[in-house]
Amino acid sequence: MSLIPLLAPLISRMTTHVIDDQWSAEEAFVFFSDILAGLSPDTLDSCVSLSWDRGPIDNPDLYWSRLSPEFQSSWNTHRSPPISLFTRALRWANTTDIGYSIVSFIRRYLQIK
Repeated sequence: MSLIPLLAPLISRMTTHVIDDQWSAEEAFVFFSDILAGLSPDTLDSCVSLSWDRGPIDNPDLYWSRLSPEFQSSWNTHRSPPISLFTRALRWANTTDIGYSIVSFIRRYLQIK
């Protein structure tokens, strides 16, 4: 994120758990195109190595924390609100076989899709 800090608001708006705040594919593409237009050739030619990490999924503020406070405050409107304790508990429950089975049963019983 420190190489291209504008990826933080892009990812945040694409993956927010607040459905009404999620960007459509077109909105994300326009924002991404604007990011690309502002990057130097050296930045575009940089190599990036990625590793799989669930941290940002469980804690969306993780990638924001790696950016400067000035940048964070200027793009604060694009940040997702914190995930509720209930949602975090459901996500944790779904990481175990028994928890997943219980949540699935309750959803079927309550007819929640």
